[in-house]
Amino acid sequence: MIPTRMMTLFILLSLAGHMTVLSAAGFIGLYSGPPEEDMFQVELTAPVPEDRQSKKAISEEHKKTAGFSGLERYRGEDTVELGSSSRKYIHYLSRLRKQIESQWQYPPEAYAKKQTGTAVLQFSIASSGNLVNSCILSSSGFEDLDSGALAVVKAAAPYAPLPDNFNLSRLHIVARFQYDIF
Repeated sequence: MIPTRMMTLFILLSLAGHMTVLSAAGFIGLYSGPPEEDMFQVELTAPVPEDRQSKKAISEEHKKTAGFSGLERYRGEDTVELGSSSRKYIHYLSRLRKQIESQWQYPPEAYAKKQTGTAVLQFSIASSGNLVNSCILSSSGFEDLDSGALAVVKAAAPYAPLPDNFNLSRLHIVARFQYDIF
């Protein structure tokens, strides 16, 4: 029989190890300092249900074609939410999210007016990593917040090229930018 002290020690070591792994993976934060006054966050939208019939028609229409020398052949497009946990996209989207968050600041005009809200954007990345398009899908209700969300997506560009295993010429990303003042 294992003594109680040894069992307690094993449980505490296991808990510490699990917390370290979860913290390194970004699932939990171990920092418990005072909250910053200018905190804001990105929340992710739920995936939009896809119509199987229309997806099949699109994939038939956009089959791979042999391109000419110097031109990329058309490989297709896909739309995904920024917080998707799809195995195919999770690592790319995680890096992309960090890149955007490193540029994201509360728009000074909106902060001074204490404006809060959520802007839902869609932006498109070409296979080269260049930002191709960005637009507001749902307004926060404030032009300063909407333009701030669009500006950060543009400021963070260019992004990493799309991995070859995506087999895409373009990736459309839906992101939800929530501006809150705590």
